[in-house]
Amino acid sequence: MAGVPIAAGAWSAMETFDMISNFDQKRKMLVKAAERRGLEASIVEDLDKLLKALQKAGKSRIAAAHGRWGVDQTAYPESLIWTPTAGGVGEAMVYDASDFEADINRIAQRSGELMAFWRVTLHPKLEVATKWYIKHLRSMKDFEDPA
Repeated sequence: MAGVPIAAGAWSAMETFDMISNFDQKRKMLVKAAERRGLEASIVEDLDKLLKALQKAGKSRIAAAHGRWGVDQTAYPESLIWTPTAGGVGEAMVYDASDFEADINRIAQRSGELMAFWRVTLHPKLEVATKWYIKHLRSMKDFEDPA
């Protein structure tokens, strides 16, 4: 980012975004930023839909990540056993590797769709706007170029 003028609040906004661990809050921040940047309403809506689809695909990962996993070499030697709590044996579920493939594929597909949207739609629009903004700033009388 050398040579790119950055508004004083931009770094604070990025640091705040990085500290947020909740995906829904990050999604809302990205959508609000797209709105404030003046992107067309249809592009903002598409971004929000793609982010929501990625969030939905990741919900199954949340259940897997926040349960308790164990093994039973006698009854299920090739499987993992999941319980919602350490004492939740009655609620245990048995998983094989194939049980995770659909979730992983869905997350990968949604991530790919979001990356394609960035590459084809968002990046070109933001690049043009940024170049105009830099040119405009550099034309100002008292502007100090950080480069």
